[in-house]
Formats: sequence, structure tokens, C-alpha cells
Amino acid sequence: MPRGASCTGTFTGSLPTDRPSPTAGGWPVCEAGAVPHRHGGRSTEPQAWTLIGVFAALMLGGMSLMTTLIMRSTSAAIDGLRAEMRGDHTGLRGEVTSGLSGLRAEMITRFDAVDARLDATDARIAHLDRDVTFLMTRAWGEPRSE
Repeated sequence: MPRGASCTGTFTGSLPTDRPSPTAGGWPVCEAGAVPHRHGGRSTEPQAWTLIGVFAALMLGGMSLMTTLIMRSTSAAIDGLRAEMRGDHTGLRGEVTSGLSGLRAEMITRFDAVDARLDATDARIAHLDRDVTFLMTRAWGEPRSE
């Protein structure tokens, strides 16, 4: 709008307002390129675009800030979870190792007991073989080679 242009006349349409219009007949009607202002002044088209640009910049800045904060908190949560999982993995590895060591010791003890029982059974069988040979010799005599 050229410098020195003014708002003249009245606009009787429905503009939203929370205050009574500055003139008794309605809102002022402005020349081409000017936007009516509710305080009786006028805003030019470049001023309106400047306000739109400022609003857009604020919105984009806010979204960028929120994105950055969300990314940081998400990566911090993932790092914490990773550390916790590593700790759990290390603890589980220790438990399994100690459990296997205990199982190995118990199995060695049991195998030693089984070996002792088998040795005792072998000794009894050896005595049984000797006794049976003695009884056969007594009953039938010495075997002859013919």
C-alpha cells in the first residue's frame, strides 16, 4: 500500500471482534493492499506477510526443538536399556557358569560312586566265577583233555 493511504468508509460485514468497532457504523474500509485492524489502525500486506513469516518461523523452530529433545531422550533411553541388558547378560553368564560348575562337580561325584559300585560288582563276579569253578571240579572232577 502506498505511504499515506488511509482507511475510509465502513465495512458492515461480520468480522470477529471482542470489542466494539471503532466507528459507530462498522469497521473501516481500507484501500487496496491494507488490512483492517481492530484497533482502528491499518496493517499493510507486507506487515501481514511478515507476521505470517514470524509465526511460521516460530512453529518450525518449536518443532525442531521438540524433535531434538525427543531424539535425545529416546537415545538416552536406548543407551540405558542397552547397559541394563549387558548387565543382565553378564549376570546370567555368571549364574550359568556357576551352575554348570556345580553340575560338573556333582556328576563327577556320582560317576565315582557308580565306578566304585561296578568295581564291587566285578569283585563279586570274580569270586562267583572262582566258586563255580570249585564246585564244578568237585562235582565232576578235573576236566580231561582228550
